Amino acid sequence: MKTMNKAILTVAAALSVCSMASAQHFDPEHRHSIEISAGIPPLHAQLGFDAHHLRYESGIDSKRIAIPSVNLGYTFCISEMWDINAVFNYSTAIYSMSQYGIKTTAGTANADGTVREYNEYDFLGKPESSWTAVYPAYSLMADSRFKWYRSESVRLYSALGVGVSYLQKPDSWLPTPYITPVGINFGKNHIYGMAELNVSSAATGLLIGCGWRF
Repeated sequence: MKTMNKAILTVAAALSVCSMASAQHFDPEHRHSIEISAGIPPLHAQLGFDAHHLRYESGIDSKRIAIPSVNLGYTFCISEMWDINAVFNYSTAIYSMSQYGIKTTAGTANADGTVREYNEYDFLGKPESSWTAVYPAYSLMADSRFKWYRSESVRLYSALGVGVSYLQKPDSWLPTPYITPVGINFGKNHIYGMAELNVSSAATGLLIGCGWRF
């Protein structure tokens, strides 16, 4: 019990020090910022695409082309400890599609000596046709950032929010969370860099970018 109390007091003391440091570097003259970022494509970009069904029932094979998501964000600094943030996201699921023909394959022999034959898609052969399928998704998110460390050139924060995404396929709207356990904002002038561990419509795992304070 004493060990736990000591740990709680240590964390509280650390947060107090961080708060004091942030208060010393709060700049009310530059409360606005615009951010451009990119991230690992969000999971919802793959929803509605049934690759297994296409392959085994239609003879269509697909390969996903990795395209990073792109985000445009606006941040308003409320105080030395809190920001509010709005993000517009565009992500695209792009697939290289190939249609394969059917081939007849000999199987096991029947009791009367005839050979059974069956048809299957020839995925090892040359495709009959190929094309590219593009499925875009759009998202709008809002979150609140808690800056638990702030110095002249580095800010560490965590964020929590919610968003809504529109998926072209299927034609539907999807609510999505915005979760950032740890984010970093570095740079003491107008231009700065940023990176987040992020799970949202903006990215899956990692988000990086840059911004402009004004």
